[in-house]
Amino acid sequence: CREEMPSMEGLYSKLKGKNFEMIAVNIQEKEATVKNYIRNNNYTFPVLLDVNAEAASKYQIMSIPTTYIIDTRGKLAAGFIGARDWSSPNLVKVFSELAK
Repeated sequence: CREEMPSMEGLYSKLKGKNFEMIAVNIQEKEATVKNYIRNNNYTFPVLLDVNAEAASKYQIMSIPTTYIIDTRGKLAAGFIGARDWSSPNLVKVFSELAK
């Protein structure tokens, strides 16, 4: 997750205010640890805490990071396992189109 979070911030900052939202979910780390990491790295996207791994269980997360893309109708559009460069020009273009 730490590998891809800078690119997540890049995508989030480019699409913030459009029909786009990003939510990261931290699994089983202490709140203070997560808050310090987010603050120290100047991340601005929301990060939810899943201290008891309830969301991870519900969404059958088997590997971290796992990413789900939900379309504007609330339907699962795609899923990815492993880190990605979310701020690449091609992905920014795809998400910009999806946000219309």
